[in-house]
Amino acid sequence: MSARYLVTLVLLSGCATTHRIEGHGYDAVWTAARDVMVERDAHAVIDRVASVQRSEVCEEPWYWDAVRWLTLGAFGTTGRSVEVQVERPAVAGAPVTLDISAHFDLLAAYVPIGVPRRAVERDIIAAIEQRLALTGSGDQPLLPGTEPPARVSQPVFDEAASRERTFARRAPGDVDPPATRPPAAPTEPARVLGPAPEGMALVPGGAYPIGEDGSEDDARPRHLVSIDAFWIDKREVTNAEYRAFVEWFAASKDGRHAHPNQPPGKDHVPATWKNAEYKPYVGDDQPVVGVDWFDAYAYASWKGKRLPTEAEWEAAARGPEGRAFPWGPAFAPRLANTHEAELRVTTPVASFPGGASPLGILDLAGNAWEWCADWYAPAYYAQSPTSNPLGPATGEDRVIRGGGWPHPANMARGCYRNFGRPNSWAFYIGFRCAQTAR
Repeated sequence: MSARYLVTLVLLSGCATTHRIEGHGYDAVWTAARDVMVERDAHAVIDRVASVQRSEVCEEPWYWDAVRWLTLGAFGTTGRSVEVQVERPAVAGAPVTLDISAHFDLLAAYVPIGVPRRAVERDIIAAIEQRLALTGSGDQPLLPGTEPPARVSQPVFDEAASRERTFARRAPGDVDPPATRPPAAPTEPARVLGPAPEGMALVPGGAYPIGEDGSEDDARPRHLVSIDAFWIDKREVTNAEYRAFVEWFAASKDGRHAHPNQPPGKDHVPATWKNAEYKPYVGDDQPVVGVDWFDAYAYASWKGKRLPTEAEWEAAARGPEGRAFPWGPAFAPRLANTHEAELRVTTPVASFPGGASPLGILDLAGNAWEWCADWYAPAYYAQSPTSNPLGPATGEDRVIRGGGWPHPANMARGCYRNFGRPNSWAFYIGFRCAQTAR
């Protein structure tokens, strides 16, 4: 009986190809295959079948842990997924066999519809062999009953959390109606972009789903918006970065970067810097908090940037697939500084690299809430424009996004909307900047 280390649980149709690899031990081939599939989003656990149980195919202790590497990526999409099965040779030293299966019309896929199955297989096999060539022929045995070595950036499989996602109650085979299916991955703008600004990531222009039908009232409905390409900070603005702005303003008293409606007499010093009670929040590498919307606006202008719109922020956090969290569909406490992490304070930015989005944007979930440019209106998502929405023309509150260290994971979802008075501050609200791609 072959040992299945990478396995899909929902197979509707498909066919398989086998490929023999010589000169490498079983564990080395398995590790290479695992890493290649993880790079293709195989770590996104999908348990859409309500009766997921241990498979009769294999009852070895490592099996249930291996489920985390299911080769199902952006769930809720009709497309294609691929299963890689590594077969342990019956005789020591014999070639290792890879079974590559391309399965069509699955509930999730990372392979675009229309790509020939053979091309998918060749790509995966070539990637595995290339990784083996780089690592050499040595083999590190895996101890019986232990989990294979995992990449630190991958989330731990959390069965309970994964079952709580929005579409968990759907029957196998259900797919989103055409109007709400995530769009194809956006493409780079046709124009030639300038060099990447330091510390920023490019979010390609294209169609992005924002909102969620199963979420709070103000986040409904899920709908597509077209957004032009833009840059966004990979990290939240830190105390050290913000201090340079405060010192510049104190010396110059130059108010040209202030918003026209900014209250008079502002010194832009965060409230957390003025009270020793907030000393745990003012480390150089921690996100600056205790700033109001006008402080964030002025800093962004001083840097030659701006605050992201709410739609831009959500597009950066959820991607074209409409992910629940920046890293995928299920929450894991070790991927974000939320209440579940029990840290009870902001952490230095980039402390949770495993929680980065596919574009490398960090801390979009947890640590500090982030001011956005828009006014907030609870019914805005039901009537927002379909192209580059900028929020309501007026309002009383400004949008904040992303969740914070004292708040539960539910508030760190990419679709969760929140708000605050523009002249208010909290020791869990900060910001990051954006810039239009030119």
